[in-house]
Amino acid sequence: MPLHFATISMPERVSLKFASCSRMASNAARRAEWRRQRRGNFQALGVAVGEFRVFLKEYGVVGLALGVIIGGKAGELVTAIVEGLLMPVIGLFLPGGEWQEWVVGEFKVGIVLAALINFIVVAYFVFFVSKRLLRESSVVKK
Repeated sequence: MPLHFATISMPERVSLKFASCSRMASNAARRAEWRRQRRGNFQALGVAVGEFRVFLKEYGVVGLALGVIIGGKAGELVTAIVEGLLMPVIGLFLPGGEWQEWVVGEFKVGIVLAALINFIVVAYFVFFVSKRLLRESSVVKK
């Protein structure tokens, strides 16, 4: 049954008021302590983020990650170009596409030849793009 303020006598009202004030004060103190702890956590997080940024810049991790990502996608692109454009041209000179299945004794020469062509095209593509993108003025020599 809820208490109605009008049914409480004056001394009881005063004691309830002070009890609620002390509860409010303890809640406020708890909230203030919680805020101080949170602020410390955020400051520690800020220090960690700052150190992480320095690490990324100092060791060139971002450039490495971008290189790996772009290199992987460039490899897929070059593989598609080799399989979609270059191999059909080779197939014109060696009809039937059976050259990839050439075998000398136990050695599968055709597979190695196809991988070699793919590697040469990927290496040239990476060399060409890196030479265009990383000009002499943008590369810092140590």
